[in-house]
Amino acid sequence: MLGFSPWQTFFLFLFSLIGSVINIPVYSVKVKQSVQEARLGSFTDFLYPQRSFSRQEMRSTIAINLGGAIIPVIISIYLVINNPHLMWQYLAGIVIMTTICY
Repeated sequence: MLGFSPWQTFFLFLFSLIGSVINIPVYSVKVKQSVQEARLGSFTDFLYPQRSFSRQEMRSTIAINLGGAIIPVIISIYLVINNPHLMWQYLAGIVIMTTICY
């Protein structure tokens, strides 16, 4: 038992579902990426296009998802605070999952 009522569970699920489309940008990184361009002029260029490569500077944004990261972390913190007697089980679960995933 996690200690949530059915309505609380429903709304937590609903907020996570709605929040899954919201990304909160943390920072941006400049990256240089190769871009391939094909120039088409005649019919033979359609079959055998002339390709050229160039490097363009782009921005990559690092973001945190509201429904997939922030809401689950808040729920986890709530559960840890309200059930401190289960700390060893929490730590064992973290160690096991880290070992399996790593």
